[in-house]
Amino acid sequence: IPGYYEEAGLLIKQAREMGITQPILGPDGFANSTLVELAGADNVDDIYYAGHFTPNSEDPKVQDFLKAYEEKFGVEADSFAALAYDAANLVLAAVETAGTTDSKAVTEAIAKTTDFEGVTGTFSLDENHNPVKSTFVIELQDGEEAGNTVVSPK
Repeated sequence: IPGYYEEAGLLIKQAREMGITQPILGPDGFANSTLVELAGADNVDDIYYAGHFTPNSEDPKVQDFLKAYEEKFGVEADSFAALAYDAANLVLAAVETAGTTDSKAVTEAIAKTTDFEGVTGTFSLDENHNPVKSTFVIELQDGEEAGNTVVSPK
């Protein structure tokens, strides 16, 4: 299902109620608890999606981020919050590296980023300014993350 959690949750619910039991695959847009709320936890079995982040990480940096986010906003951080956090910190690091807020200098510093350590993982930017990083394949069973597999770039 190529969609975000709002649409995918309803599609999963309908598919399962129609008796479709095959695994359902999706993109990073599934990464929000609203997916399970809309689909119903009983319908969220054999769901797999590509994700940037898992709150089940034992990395202290991830756990500190999750705790701080929930304390500040009163809700659990999802993948989109983690990506935004990393993006903001990437820009801050680039400003520090550039020694200025001049947009051209910051852009150049971002382009030269290597081994940036964020809550979504460690990444570098390629020649097209795309992040080269590992991703997760998240497995949902009974409406909860039952596992995740790290897939690293070659």
